[in-house]
Amino acid sequence: MLGIICKVSNRDVGYHVQGTCKGCKHGETNNLEEKLTKLQEENEKLSQLNKSLYREVEELQDYKKKINSEGNNKKSPDVQHLETDLKHAKEALAALKHDRKRLKVEKFDLLNQMKQLYSTLEDKEKELRDFIRNYEQRMKQSDENLKQ
Repeated sequence: MLGIICKVSNRDVGYHVQGTCKGCKHGETNNLEEKLTKLQEENEKLSQLNKSLYREVEELQDYKKKINSEGNNKKSPDVQHLETDLKHAKEALAALKHDRKRLKVEKFDLLNQMKQLYSTLEDKEKELRDFIRNYEQRMKQSDENLKQ
């Protein structure tokens, strides 16, 4: 069996077999030291990760503030383009509505003019019929007068 010198108790115990020394607990101490070292390393890594994450959060908050302040002043080109398109579409819609109203008024005016024209045509037709009837009567009278 291999023997080791006990360094845990800081006393000279001579050579002994690990686990058989009644005053020392080599296995447990070494395991605890290894676990402590691993936990310290893991704690250090987690601390660094935590610091890194805090920095990222701060950067994101700064970026958000910057975007919000710029958002009030400047808008992205896509948003500006879409807003311009929307403005043009609204203007076109307003123009179309105005044209539609104007065309309705014009249509109403044209219908009234057509009614007046039909009325005038009917009056002229009546006058023409009356004229023709009167003319025919005069012709008959003049024929009768000539025959006599």
